Amino acid sequence: MTDSIDRDAPGDMTKDERKRIADELAAMDEADRKRAIAERPEFEGLQVRPENIYYEELKDREPGDTNIVKWGFDLHPQVTFASAGFLILFLGLSLIFKDQAETFFQGSLDFIADKFGWFYILSANIFVIAIFAFAFSKYGKIRLGGQHARPELRFCSANRIGRNAAGHNRRARV
Repeated sequence: MTDSIDRDAPGDMTKDERKRIADELAAMDEADRKRAIAERPEFEGLQVRPENIYYEELKDREPGDTNIVKWGFDLHPQVTFASAGFLILFLGLSLIFKDQAETFFQGSLDFIADKFGWFYILSANIFVIAIFAFAFSKYGKIRLGGQHARPELRFCSANRIGRNAAGHNRRARV
């Protein structure tokens, strides 16, 4: 009787078999990711040396030479600290003045929805049309990441991640 059971169906697999297959897929994904990163060609980026020096005092400077590089971060000091300060101030004031913030944000949302709702819908439609136009034109063949770029994940792994993110990972229970 057990020989006639389709062992590939998810409901017929034992918990140990499912765990073993999940572990094998995770190991393959990790190996594929490491291989893709190791085989990726060196990216030179857009750090092109200018031919003309417009500011003589900056001729010995390198792009990013004033950045703070610690704990895995590469931070531009002026941009990072100004943005973080503004964000902390904004959040702090919103938490301190909750009622006023709620009134302000609700009024802003109502104003934007009333005055610019048409623009939001128009923009979303133009964006979707542009995506399809690019995808099905000659530009849809352009490889993101450069000519030698390869995906870090196999198709089934990327599909699984996308389905989990979209909430489509629930199986029908019979």
